[in-house]
Amino acid sequence: MPIITDTNIPHNRPDIVMMDKEQSQLNNNGKGFIIDVAIPLDENMQKTYTEKIRKYQDLKYKITQMYKLSSVSVIPIVISSNGLVHRNTKQGLPTSLWFEQCGTTH
Repeated sequence: MPIITDTNIPHNRPDIVMMDKEQSQLNNNGKGFIIDVAIPLDENMQKTYTEKIRKYQDLKYKITQMYKLSSVSVIPIVISSNGLVHRNTKQGLPTSLWFEQCGTTH
């Protein structure tokens, strides 16, 4: 589902978007995350990671403005078709998301 914005943004369909709008309304300190998953061949992992970061910069800026968030991070989750995980995916994911606030399934 595309993210609706007031201007035309070509890359507006990330896999997951998370926003802490409640914090933003309280003290303009809300955070947002644009998460996109890719499964490239081993030799294309770095290219894919870089492309995901570049691709969502306009959407990142627009979401920050629209929802008055203090920051929005683009988090590419890149896992190769052979199961290799990009090194930046492993470093950035656990510290960036507020898993304790997310629902769980049993």
